[in-house]
Amino acid sequence: MKYRAFGKTGLEVSEVGFGAWAIGGTSYGLTEDRISVQALKKALDLGVTFFDTADVYGNGHSEELIGKTFGKIRKEVVIATKGGWDFYHSKERAKDMGDTYLKEALHKSLKRLKTDHVDLYQLHNPDLKTIREGKIFRTLEAFKKEGKAR
Repeated sequence: MKYRAFGKTGLEVSEVGFGAWAIGGTSYGLTEDRISVQALKKALDLGVTFFDTADVYGNGHSEELIGKTFGKIRKEVVIATKGGWDFYHSKERAKDMGDTYLKEALHKSLKRLKTDHVDLYQLHNPDLKTIREGKIFRTLEAFKKEGKAR
């Protein structure tokens, strides 16, 4: 496996990452948790250190599997997750990039991931208006300052 610097974070990540959308078990059909955990472990055994997920992947299930698999060896992996689609407050997902919602979403992600921080917290498909307003960057900076996201 080849590795490279992860931006300016000081972290090194594998050039091949594990995208965890499918192990959430909803978007690509049903999955078996046992096999998903085996796949996560095999990826790590093969040198993969970068794991990308999102809270909406299986309504948190993908994050739960990553937490179950790597919770006790958290320092060995780099975890990226995303937030911004509210599935907690109604059956229909609604885009919410607001400060209050993202704080709640990140807190719940950390709990599922069995960690006190994520290495990368991403906005899940923000619209251009949100980016241009810039308010969202203060929220993300606060997460970084609090040590919840690198």
